[in-house]
Amino acid sequence: MSTKNPSDADLVRSWQAGDTAALGTLLLDRWRRRLLRHITRTVQAADAEDVLQQLWIRLATRADRFDGVRRFAPWLYRVAENLARDCRRRRHDLQLDVLTAEAAGLLVGESDPDPAEAADRRELLDIVWSRVADLSIRYRLIVELRFGSGLSYSAIAARVGIPVGTVKSRLHKALDRLREAIEG
Repeated sequence: MSTKNPSDADLVRSWQAGDTAALGTLLLDRWRRRLLRHITRTVQAADAEDVLQQLWIRLATRADRFDGVRRFAPWLYRVAENLARDCRRRRHDLQLDVLTAEAAGLLVGESDPDPAEAADRRELLDIVWSRVADLSIRYRLIVELRFGSGLSYSAIAARVGIPVGTVKSRLHKALDRLREAIEG
């Protein structure tokens, strides 16, 4: 690269020619903050750095996936979004502790299930978590902190910076929306 401030297109060409420094310039200097903001619309901030690191690895090992015909930015955002969604899906499996008990109690009853009922319950909980992912961030965050992380109302209020009453009302609205989505 000969220019002092190369364009994204110049950096992409250099990256595809094997210049990992060009990839670093693209991802770390130019796109990092915007990508992190974009990624945190899909996953929690704690997971966003991991997704960005996966993006780096994906791009470093698969430079040939970008064909140069498309514009770089939309392609980059699409790859980041796909990785973030994969991360969110994996994370949901880890967060089914308290939500399992409460949501299953709300949606399928609290009796001890036989193996067939347990399979039905697991399928239902997968549906519940996919619906949680569809909630707006203001509701999704409260649900994930309460049921995924097991935080108390006051701990959520302190973390998010809202009153305890707001936490409770958002959680109530989120659960209502989940029930409607599942039943509707």
